[in-house]
Amino acid sequence: METFKREIYEKLGNLFYAIAKDQDITLLEFGQLKMLMRKDWLCDHDIATPVTEAAHLIVITMDTLQAEATSSEQAFASFTEFYRVHSDFCF
Repeated sequence: METFKREIYEKLGNLFYAIAKDQDITLLEFGQLKMLMRKDWLCDHDIATPVTEAAHLIVITMDTLQAEATSSEQAFASFTEFYRVHSDFCF
């Protein structure tokens, strides 16, 4: 996957993390959210691979932000800065 596309998915991970963190979801709910993303949101049901690379990148980003105890404000700011710079190209 090219670098720019990888960055898009990583920044979406920041956005989803920021929303979840802002809503004060529990660790169990956070795990359920990641499982739902892998299972239903970004899976390619037409091929044998159960999880797309995009879903994997989003979930890894969320895991990293959670492990680093990143605030929702920091994660959202990262997403909004990327969006501001690249809004013409990717959204």
